[in-house]
Amino acid sequence: SHIIGYLGIGNGPDDWNGLTGIEHRYNKDLKGANSKDAARIFLDAKGRFISGLGYQVDEGLADRARKNVILTIDWEIQEAVEKAMETAGVKKGAAVIMDTSTGDILALASRPDYQLETDRTLESQAENSFLNYSLSLFQPGSVFKVVLAAAALEEGLVSPEDTFFCAGSKDVLVSCYLEEGHGDLTLGEALIVSCNPTFARVGLKLGAEKLIEYTNKFGFDTADIIGYQTIDRTKAVDRIRERFNLVNASIGQWPVEANVVQVNAMITA
Repeated sequence: SHIIGYLGIGNGPDDWNGLTGIEHRYNKDLKGANSKDAARIFLDAKGRFISGLGYQVDEGLADRARKNVILTIDWEIQEAVEKAMETAGVKKGAAVIMDTSTGDILALASRPDYQLETDRTLESQAENSFLNYSLSLFQPGSVFKVVLAAAALEEGLVSPEDTFFCAGSKDVLVSCYLEEGHGDLTLGEALIVSCNPTFARVGLKLGAEKLIEYTNKFGFDTADIIGYQTIDRTKAVDRIRERFNLVNASIGQWPVEANVVQVNAMITA
């Protein structure tokens, strides 16, 4: 339902326009220029109704301005994702499946969802059901450490065998989820166990400017999707330059923000 989107009344009760999703992005193409059905009355040269001729109903009129839209969504994969989310009882979340060779989005689902039925009112839907969580921005957290590792390795600042020390909850930079700490561990091991203090130190080695550069290279600077509705986003990533933000950003916290599609594209890359 979030992909397709829903309609709203425009200039009159019979004037429906797409407000979200594909319905919004391709509203002009889907709506066309003319109605499929029309009632015709007959007027004289002065525009007066000619009595006795009645009216003529035309059905199934051709409208060359009306087009179809073909998506990259794979129906079977989309259906499997929807069923998996229902079976798992997902109340709030999103799932995105992408073709790694083309970047095509094959499935995109968000929960809670809503029913695409015209007799349902907005109030009858679940809370936040119209919010597409697959396109909503969140702090990505530990998955962002992939960007840190790639950037530091690419710049030659570290190697997978370089050793770091994690003091756990008592670490001076940022606390680790493992209260007693990981002790000495390599960068490769730190990525496996998702060690916060290690990646905070990697972030300091990398610096704010390089982190911003690689964050943008991985596509976190734009939430736009080719062929889908444009989503205006502020570039919060630039705030990594501000005091105290570099360590936070290094472990995927504010000011780093991303949606599920962006994270999917990053992992795919």
